[in-house]
Amino acid sequence: MQPAATASPRDTLQSFLAAADKVAEQKRLGDFDESEYHLLRQAIAMLDFSATPDGDDWSERMLRVALLHEVLGRAELPSVADIPSAQAVAAEGITEWDLPGTRIRLERVASGPRAGEFLFSADTVALLDRLYRRAKVQPYRADAVPGIYEQVISLADADGVYERLIRVYQRLEPVDTTSPRTTLNGFLESLNRAYALVMEADAALSAEPPTMSKAEARVLERRAARLLQRAVNALDLRRVPAALREEAGEEAALMLKEVLDRMILPPLDAVPDERAVAAARDGVLGPFLQGDGPLRWRIPNTEIEIIEISEGDRQGEFLFSAITVEDIRHAFDAVRDLPYRKAAFAGTELDYRSADVSPGFYDYFVSTPGHLVPRASVSGELIDRLPGWLRTLYGGQTLWQWAALLLAVPLLVSIVTLLVQVTRRLAKQMETPAGCFVRVLGPIAAAFLVSAGLNFLAGPVHLTGGVLTAITIIGKAVVIALLVWAVFGLSRAIAESVIASPRTRIKEDSIDATMWRIGSRMLGFLLSVAVLIRGMQVLGADVLPLLAGLGVGGLAVALAARETLTDIFGALMILADRPYRIGHWVVIGEYEGTVQSIGIRSTRIRTFYDSVLTIPNSKAVTSVVDNMGMREYRRIKTYIGIRYDTPPERLEAFLEGIKRIIQTNPATRKDYFHVVLNDFGPDHLRILLYCFLEVPDWSAELVERQRILLEIIRLAHALGVQFAFPTQTLEIESFPGQPRREPLPNASADELRAIAERYASPEGAARPPGLGIFVPPHEERPRQG
Repeated sequence: MQPAATASPRDTLQSFLAAADKVAEQKRLGDFDESEYHLLRQAIAMLDFSATPDGDDWSERMLRVALLHEVLGRAELPSVADIPSAQAVAAEGITEWDLPGTRIRLERVASGPRAGEFLFSADTVALLDRLYRRAKVQPYRADAVPGIYEQVISLADADGVYERLIRVYQRLEPVDTTSPRTTLNGFLESLNRAYALVMEADAALSAEPPTMSKAEARVLERRAARLLQRAVNALDLRRVPAALREEAGEEAALMLKEVLDRMILPPLDAVPDERAVAAARDGVLGPFLQGDGPLRWRIPNTEIEIIEISEGDRQGEFLFSAITVEDIRHAFDAVRDLPYRKAAFAGTELDYRSADVSPGFYDYFVSTPGHLVPRASVSGELIDRLPGWLRTLYGGQTLWQWAALLLAVPLLVSIVTLLVQVTRRLAKQMETPAGCFVRVLGPIAAAFLVSAGLNFLAGPVHLTGGVLTAITIIGKAVVIALLVWAVFGLSRAIAESVIASPRTRIKEDSIDATMWRIGSRMLGFLLSVAVLIRGMQVLGADVLPLLAGLGVGGLAVALAARETLTDIFGALMILADRPYRIGHWVVIGEYEGTVQSIGIRSTRIRTFYDSVLTIPNSKAVTSVVDNMGMREYRRIKTYIGIRYDTPPERLEAFLEGIKRIIQTNPATRKDYFHVVLNDFGPDHLRILLYCFLEVPDWSAELVERQRILLEIIRLAHALGVQFAFPTQTLEIESFPGQPRREPLPNASADELRAIAERYASPEGAARPPGLGIFVPPHEERPRQG
């Protein structure tokens, strides 16, 4: 098919009417095929959509073609000779032509691929909805083809093209907020359409018998809810806490609509459009208010403002300002006793896409259960059957809503308290870590119950206004506190689960277990703080000043609690460096004992006189730590004093015997020890005994040390070596009546060596375990009773 002729205003006008008339005629006959769709596209190509909101949308273009055809069908067209032809355009240089008696203009395209063609101008196409509202009360011309508007918008053949496009548009397309005009127009249209749907469903369900099923009513309710949400999106809700934005936004939108319904709307031409916005950004403010900052337009004689958003993800959009949203309740209270405006005032409302009023929409919304169509639900139908006096409004709520609130809150508090107590008692009866996880279930389940209670009060009960705000803030705060509690408890439960797992092989009282517990507490604290901060943001708290205050306050707390913080960091250093562990015998500075526990603030040791000593970690980490529990060998260093009159050969045999005793004992280190005559003392010959024991603990060390010393005593007796005492001795050979001490018999070197050699093995004279007279306490077996 050939493209339409558009070389002159005459060609364009005739081509458009021919194509649109054909489309209308074929649709009326029910014979609508691909050729008619092509004609419709030809008609669309003759319009300039550059100034039309959503002009790139297929459904919007089809709608504009229908509107233009309807306006032309009611206008008096001049004779063909009075419409400029291609020859007149060439001869007179015509670039634009206005249809007499109308605001319809055809303009010549100056540049681009369509240069030289005449199209219906961008301003004309943008004004078509307004022109149609003014012209639709006029009769059609005798030669006009009527009804294309109704036919196009109901274009629903086997494919349902236009109807399907409109459904998608209604569900997905937000309010156009590119200028104050589009924002105001879209806001009014969305709420008027929502009101019409709600009233239609409510009236149908209230009829006897109902003329609509509940399922059909719920479909209308969902469509109305989407339209209401579109209207809410035209509000700047940044100053409303995130936890309240849904309910507060709906109430604010409906109260704003109530205020607008009681005032005379300003002329649409006085509301800035996209061109006024572009001019203002170039410095020509026009209808915008003077002042620094973003562009602002105020509805005349009111404080209601539409402001340009200058930051965030909605930057560049025009929304009803946050101040308007905050003050809308005061504005609504000031005008709610005034009557609604009439359907039209001097024709100015005809300029708006939807200037209807929605009488009583706010009161209907706040006084009914459920959401928009209460009769569509079972609970809403039951509440609707309550006596009329229970539906009386007091303080913004009906009596049945107050009754539901007074019953629900105490019941919810009782259930949550009982649930927490039951889980705590159950956790005490269970072993770790199962008990820790059961303890966490309490706050989590309580948080779900509180959230469900809030949904019940905001949904079926449908509280509104300040009551809902207070209940929501308190409930959300309780939920946040419970989640903080649950996060901290969950981190502890996970740590205990890791410690108890047989795969990790972590001992209950080991330093690894302590590290897991301390780490889990610190991680739980950080996560809890993150949840708390996020919760405060949801509740509307400005966390930046709070964080700054916490920074200053944290510094003050850190200075005041520096000792405690030092102890905490000391615990981390101990856990990282591991200078000692639980069960080690340590000497920390002047303190000595066995490590019992390593906590966040202190280390506890049990002294050898059985008291418990608490040492701050800051002092423990800076002190010299002598860890006796980490010794591989335990040293014996002692001096043996013998008499000066000991013969040298017996002294040498004595040294050899001691050496054999050390070599024979199974607990001694054989590769390194010393037995030497070390010094001449003031009253004795000093022998140094220096050796190491390989024993597991102090008790075994004491026993093995005793066995060596007893062997040395027996060796001395066998050799006749006497130990010296640090005393002065007066020797008298004999006393009268007393026997003389016989001198030691002479012995050769071989005989003395033989005596010493007998101590070379347990089969000889050596007795490493002793003679059996002394039995160590830990080796004694309990007597059989």
